[in-house]
Amino acid sequence: MTMSDSTHNGESAKPQVLSMMLCDAVWRDPSTGKTFIQGGFTALTAPEFPCTLAKFSAYIAMTQISGAVPINLRLVFVDEDGSDPKDISSAQAKVDSNDPFAVAEGEFLFQDVVFERPGEYRFVLECDGDTLLERRLVAIPKGVRQP
Repeated sequence: MTMSDSTHNGESAKPQVLSMMLCDAVWRDPSTGKTFIQGGFTALTAPEFPCTLAKFSAYIAMTQISGAVPINLRLVFVDEDGSDPKDISSAQAKVDSNDPFAVAEGEFLFQDVVFERPGEYRFVLECDGDTLLERRLVAIPKGVRQP
């Protein structure tokens, strides 16, 4: 089922993003079903650029999902004037729910992502070509305060 099949009051409903968190890892306890977000971060600090992150994840929680919905998360570098964003990496996941009122969770795994230089990066969460959410990540050299 695609996102456009989800309806509310006769109108097509977009998924609602409840949260998106960047982290070192996401782990789900098999006995309780609870999700653990490990090593959450809001900025990237590196001793030098370019720098490579071997592995990190993005955790998402969404509602208004009907069926298995493909979601795309793009990492984009944004130059100073914002005129020429450049795709750096992307990851795909399926978020699945049989109840549009339930909260569905998903994880995007990124590996060997190269951050060429300090500056502003954005994670762009998309479904069916629509942007659902943008999340800013600032990459800064070690010893420099975050703007």
